Amino acid sequence: MYDRGKDLNWKNMKDIGYIAAMGKAGGGRNETDPRFVSLFCVFNMTFPSDEALFLIYNSILAGHTQPFPKDIQDTVSTLTKMTMALYRFVLLSFLTLIYNATKSSQ
Repeated sequence: MYDRGKDLNWKNMKDIGYIAAMGKAGGGRNETDPRFVSLFCVFNMTFPSDEALFLIYNSILAGHTQPFPKDIQDTVSTLTKMTMALYRFVLLSFLTLIYNATKSSQ
């Protein structure tokens, strides 16, 4: 492998690992060739449920609010629910916008 600097120095690399992530095909992303994918160890992770996401985010926020007064700590659950609802609203709004833009361009 060559260094991309001015001198194009040769670099030997050994005992390295490669980690990558990708989303599902669609929205500008293409399918990956199965012959290429077969060269790697592939793991599929499904998106967590709303209950699991609530538990994760609520636990993180509760930990961060420990130094604050009790009345602020009591709002963690409500704040987490509101944030998740806002995320769902924005996601659906953008999906609708993308769908309408795609339909109007055809």
